Amino acid sequence: AAIEEHSQNHSWQHGPNIFVEGLRDIMLSWLDADPAAAKEFVKVLVKSNHQILRRIAIHLLDVEWNALQEVFLANLDTSLFQTAHTHELYLLLKSRFSIMPLDVRKRILKIIREFPLRDDVDDPSRSLLFKQQKWLSALAGLGFADIDAWHNDLVNQMGYRPEHPEFLSYMQSFWGPGPSPYPAPDLIGFAREGTLIENLNSFKEDSDNWRGPTERSLSDELE
Repeated sequence: AAIEEHSQNHSWQHGPNIFVEGLRDIMLSWLDADPAAAKEFVKVLVKSNHQILRRIAIHLLDVEWNALQEVFLANLDTSLFQTAHTHELYLLLKSRFSIMPLDVRKRILKIIREFPLRDDVDDPSRSLLFKQQKWLSALAGLGFADIDAWHNDLVNQMGYRPEHPEFLSYMQSFWGPGPSPYPAPDLIGFAREGTLIENLNSFKEDSDNWRGPTERSLSDELE
């Protein structure tokens, strides 16, 4: 799931993880010991036919930005923004975008703005909005008002804000009945106003929101 150490990495993929972590750590050590020679190998990795090697390279570009930023600039085009690179490129943009030169920031925004429509999905326009929203979320909140406005507009068009846009999938678990739609003070207020029964009857569970309020939690809060 991630090139860096992360709780989302699957422990049952022990063998592949060892190779990824090994190459990652060797490259970081090599970049520290002989950055000029290691940079030439990073240039090979970032153009590899194997996506896991490209992902490791993008991770290195982020962690060793001062030494490798010219490699990033040399490979900055639409092909860099592919689905397989989501996690590593997202983190790179989030941590390094603010310190990039103005012309580079403009190139990145131009790429995002000019993503092509896909012809292999049911709703190409919505698919484009989703892709733009995902990448812009890495740049939102960094102090650029125009980017924040564009991102908020896309969120409004999509109707939701992804929780973990830096991952293709994110695993987590919860248990219990969830939150109550009305906390106890609100229920007491409804009772004093004479609207308690009306508010209780008007609540409906959202079956699509598995972490949303439930009738069970409302009942417990009422008690």
